[in-house]
Formats: sequence, structure tokens, C-alpha cells
Amino acid sequence: MRYGKEENLLSNIFHIFGSKCYILADREHGRKMDPKSDEGIFLGYSTNSRAYIVFNTRAKDVMESINVVIDGAFVDRVPDVEPDV
Repeated sequence: MRYGKEENLLSNIFHIFGSKCYILADREHGRKMDPKSDEGIFLGYSTNSRAYIVFNTRAKDVMESINVVIDGAFVDRVPDVEPDV
């Protein structure tokens, strides 16, 4: 049982590169019914601060942001190796 707890702890700290994420749009002041976040792709961790590096799919821009929610369950993976027959 201990192995399961350690695995869950690491999955909360480290995230899968290429995962879908949501970036809080705190820099732009929109109207009342405008979306509060943009969809993006998680690219990595910043070396200068504790921010994440993400690709904003709406703005088509790579940006650093602290206000990111990463959806670790959604990953489009293509197997690297073909299965043996």
C-alpha cells in the first residue's frame, strides 16, 4: 500500500509533458461572460521561477504562468514501439 501513496504524491508534483492544461486569463480583463481560462499544452517547468511553461492554443504563444491547472488524465500518447506479434 505504501507504493501507491508514493506514486500518488509524485503524480501531484510532476506532470506529464504534452498534457492538456488550463491557463487562468488573469492578465486580460474581459467581460462578465467571457471565459476565465484558456486551453493549453503543458511544455515544462521554468528555470527562473516556479512557473510552468505552457503553449496557449488560443493565442498561439508560448508563455510562463503560475496559474495553471494541469489535467493529467488526458494524454494523447502514441506508442514508441510497435507491439510484438
